[in-house]
Formats: sequence, structure tokens, C-alpha cells
Amino acid sequence: MRLVTETALLEELVDFADYFNHIKTRVLRSPLPDSTLTLNQVYVPSSVTTEDRLKLDGTVETYLEAWLIEPGQRQIALLGEYGQGKSTASLMFTHHLIEKSTRRPLRIPVLIELRGKSPQNLTPEQLLAIRAEPYRISPTAVMKLLIAGRILLILEGFDEMAQLGDLTSRLAHFR
Repeated sequence: MRLVTETALLEELVDFADYFNHIKTRVLRSPLPDSTLTLNQVYVPSSVTTEDRLKLDGTVETYLEAWLIEPGQRQIALLGEYGQGKSTASLMFTHHLIEKSTRRPLRIPVLIELRGKSPQNLTPEQLLAIRAEPYRISPTAVMKLLIAGRILLILEGFDEMAQLGDLTSRLAHFR
């Protein structure tokens, strides 16, 4: 008989190596459009402003890192006009979380790009499949990790989804 903890089982449930390598390639090796430079070479972290327009100390990443270790289940949304760096900040935050981990991140950042997609008729598992299947990862396994609190789900391009509709439809999508 062999005793295996839930933690050990969850850590071995999914191999994210291909996904992590894809994120690393996008940040460190893939040149930006019409350039020979990579995102890592030109990225400048954004500052953070609260709803009441108060500027906070630090960058968006330091704010997100502090939020990530908060107890509770508070959700966060990055808001800004088109072209202000929300997508770039999401990708770089994902990359930095992966890189900072000595083995596996406490919560694995899973970046799901929603632009041009409509999750209106998708189950949560089908939504996870958008990111999981290209890397031969079982969406069911990712769902188990999400339920266990091991996944940091980053929904990027929420404002660019297809068939957004009115405010009520957008809130329903978000939920």
C-alpha cells in the first residue's frame, strides 16, 4: 500500500510544460509585428489607478501579485481604453508567474484569450478547452485543478468577445 496526498495527485495531474514554453516563446523569442524586438525587450509595466482615480505605488504586476496572495475569492478586472496594455500586462504577468516559480506556481496561470469568441453557449469545461487542447491537456483535469484552487484563470480580451450584446449579456458572460 502507498499513501499519496491530494496535493501530490494534483501536482501530477497535468503537465503544463508545452503551455509554459508557448508563453515563454511569445514573450522572449517571437518578434513583435513589424519589428525585430521581442515583447520582453520593449515591455514597460503600467502604473495602477484606483476607481476614484488615485494613483497607487508600484506597477500593475505588483498590485496583481499582492491581490494574488490575499485571502478570500475577490475577483479583479483590468480596465482601460483600447491599446493601453491590458493584454500585454496579462501576458507578461502570466510569464512572470511561470518564471518566478522554482518548480510549479502555487496557482498555475492559465491565460485564455477570448477575443473573437463567444462563450455564450460554452460550458466552463469547453471554455477551458480553448487553452488546454492545443497543448494536449485534458480540460477535465484543468477543471479539477480550478476547483481545487490551483489555477489562476486570466480571461483576456473579455471586451473583444464576439456577440457581446448589451450590459446584461456581458455580465452573464462574466459570471
